[in-house]
Amino acid sequence: MVLGGLLGASVYLTTADFVRRAAFEHRSHAVTATVVQIRHGDPVVAFTTAAGEEVTAVAHGEYRRGGPREVGARYLIEDPGAVAMADHRWAPWWVLVAGAAAAFAVHARWAPTGIRGGWVWRRARTHVKGPGPGGWTRRTLLRPAAGAAVLLVSAAAFAALPVFLGDLPGLAADPAGLILLVPATVCVVGAGTVAVRAAYRWAELVSAPRPPRPFRLLSPGWFWLPALAVCAATTLWGLASPVADRLERWEAGTAEIVDVRCEPRGRGASCTTYLTITYAVDGLPYVEEVPGDYARGGVPVEWDPEDPTSVRITD
Repeated sequence: MVLGGLLGASVYLTTADFVRRAAFEHRSHAVTATVVQIRHGDPVVAFTTAAGEEVTAVAHGEYRRGGPREVGARYLIEDPGAVAMADHRWAPWWVLVAGAAAAFAVHARWAPTGIRGGWVWRRARTHVKGPGPGGWTRRTLLRPAAGAAVLLVSAAAFAALPVFLGDLPGLAADPAGLILLVPATVCVVGAGTVAVRAAYRWAELVSAPRPPRPFRLLSPGWFWLPALAVCAATTLWGLASPVADRLERWEAGTAEIVDVRCEPRGRGASCTTYLTITYAVDGLPYVEEVPGDYARGGVPVEWDPEDPTSVRITD
């Protein structure tokens, strides 16, 4: 279930990105837009559509400090509020799915607790002790086959439903309809689980005249070492960040508070205050959210010269 949920989430994210890219490639108009604001790291652009409609919307992509305010953009014909910068690079749709599938394949084939390992242990036990009582019959196969078929039909229904409920531009503007791909993937993983359990049952009930072919297992450390390396790298990065901040030259200015949000901490009455602030860098307004205490009027802030979206309140 956990594996199916994680794989389903990756399928949803990659499919949503793929649908957006396909919509902007085939159902969009090119236009010259003006960057009017940077909101939470994303550029806000203003432009006029081919029909003469004035539109201001958040665009997919990024704007680097010092770049021209007049930029190329594309908007969806059916939904002009969905905009992407002309030079925006969409993530390869297959990366997350391929990564998840590769990790699963390595574990299934070479891990001591993987599918191949489970098969070998059962065949070895059957070779030594003999098959289990009852033997393997067609009726034994009927239940897992029916269960896997029901799960696969359910997966196909879940996957097909977004296509019938929304068209390509609609899903590109609001990919929430693709969320049904998550239960579809869970159903596919469930069908695979049923098939694996049926194979395990076959391995226990059918005689094994010869011992199973041995294979090289990956030690448990092979799986733990990458995780420990990531933890160590994260810790070193966290320790080095304050040092880099002290060495880096930040630019200072004043920001205005436009909104206050209080996020509860645990079950107590206390909460963490987050401020939505607006400040100008080279005449371009930026809007970001930072933790801090509410104060009337302007608050002193400083930002990274290379990336003004990296901002903090100074004491």
